[in-house]
Amino acid sequence: MAQPLPRDLRWPTIKLYSGSSDSQAHINRYRAAIMMTDSSDAVMCRGFFATLDGQAQDWFTTLPEGSISSFADLSGQFLSHFASSIPKKKQFATMCKLEQGSTESLTDYLAKLKKEARLVDNFDEKAAVPIFTSNVRSGPFHRDLVQNPPKTYAALLDRATRFAEAEEAERKKKEEERGRRDKAPQEDRRAQRTSAKAHG
Repeated sequence: MAQPLPRDLRWPTIKLYSGSSDSQAHINRYRAAIMMTDSSDAVMCRGFFATLDGQAQDWFTTLPEGSISSFADLSGQFLSHFASSIPKKKQFATMCKLEQGSTESLTDYLAKLKKEARLVDNFDEKAAVPIFTSNVRSGPFHRDLVQNPPKTYAALLDRATRFAEAEEAERKKKEEERGRRDKAPQEDRRAQRTSAKAHG
């Protein structure tokens, strides 16, 4: 704490951490932001307090004087104290159960799949391709995956995105056509009434 701060130092502004969100993400954000300032280890330790709020700030103030010798030491203690706020990673096996619902659109299923994949530890892209193929609902897209299996997970996502866009366009087209069909009988009846009045 005795380390003088450089006069031209501009502290990076990042979201304050109060103790309830992901502590590892906060450390990563702070490291990335402070890296741009070319600060010393001691300055990194001093500046960390300014990124804390609430119970996290309370924790910092309880650290015994002289107990921190480096930022690695500080971040280790911080992560240890707020370990319960780090989201637990899921096992890859959970992907096997992620099936597309009977009425779920491909767009919604893709969003659900990507969100789940981010939470999985050691995500296996190669194994994800056959799992995705077996979990997707039967239909033109499933048939296409079986007939032409994608070679990579990236290729699978690319094809799935294109099919999802086509599915969405098809759904909108059907709605438009249904709207026109519903409108047509009303217009026919209106025309008949107008015609009857003219003859009456």
